[in-house]
Amino acid sequence: MHNLFDNDTLCVEPEQKNQAMGLGKHELENLVRNYHQHLVKFIFRRVQNLDHAQDIAQATYMEALRSADNFKGASKPKTWLFGIALNLSKNRQYYLATHDSIDDMPHLVHYSPSPEDQCIQQQNLNHMQACLSTLSADLQKTAYLVSCLETPYEQTAQMLNIPIGTVRSRVARVRQFLKQAA
Repeated sequence: MHNLFDNDTLCVEPEQKNQAMGLGKHELENLVRNYHQHLVKFIFRRVQNLDHAQDIAQATYMEALRSADNFKGASKPKTWLFGIALNLSKNRQYYLATHDSIDDMPHLVHYSPSPEDQCIQQQNLNHMQACLSTLSADLQKTAYLVSCLETPYEQTAQMLNIPIGTVRSRVARVRQFLKQAA
């Protein structure tokens, strides 16, 4: 992961970077390092799209950097960061309800991976596909519907003619399997 506070990876005016010392650069870096995956999952549960979740996570970090001097310490820094993410996620939902497309939404950062990142992503995808191919057909179908097609659990249950609890347990088994395979 890139250091979000390097001049090359974050487009923030110098005067904004100096103002961000209220919370502390190292504390912000630790928040990013320690909670990135949790934050993306938190956002994903709300927006149901991984690309948008990653965009909102990046926007969350930028907003945290911009407003770090306003952090009063009334809550834990993690709670503050996740609150920013929640607000940005709600803004996205509102924007989608009132506009035709999210592509022109002005405040989201659009990330374009480097060739090296693209190669790593492709290797990870190949590894994941190889792992998934060893699963039973029932687990593969459920994983495909829920993860790839982003089908809601209720709809997946109806499509496969199984109870929703079975969908949940299959998804949990697939996730556990992938964690162990990683």
